[in-house]
Amino acid sequence: MRRSLSPQYAARIIIGLLLAMAALHVLILCEVVPWTLVWGGQLETVAQMRLFESIALVVTLFAGWLAAVGGGLRPTTLPTRVRKPLLWAMSAYLLLNTLGNLFSHHAVERYAFTPLALLLALLYAHLARHTP
Repeated sequence: MRRSLSPQYAARIIIGLLLAMAALHVLILCEVVPWTLVWGGQLETVAQMRLFESIALVVTLFAGWLAAVGGGLRPTTLPTRVRKPLLWAMSAYLLLNTLGNLFSHHAVERYAFTPLALLLALLYAHLARHTP
């Protein structure tokens, strides 16, 4: 008997991973984690880091909300014709992020964040295929 991953379980996995990512963004913003390890080492000033990390945190929180809605964990009035393209767009965004991480000059991004972004991309694609 074939068992597939339910959209609810996929959403829960995504949300758990994104909560960890949100915590990392906050730690970077507070300069607990060195910000030179992220963004491919391209950031030059604290102001740039704050801008990029703030945007990343907002995108991460939006991505978590989208996973909860796509997985049926949160009620929504967002129609399926809007929800599905957003889920596919998030999957595509994460695939591009995977490529960026793969070619990063920093080992942390290359070896830790590449598989994480790929896993998230696949989970979002799964949600997009199975969202009601």
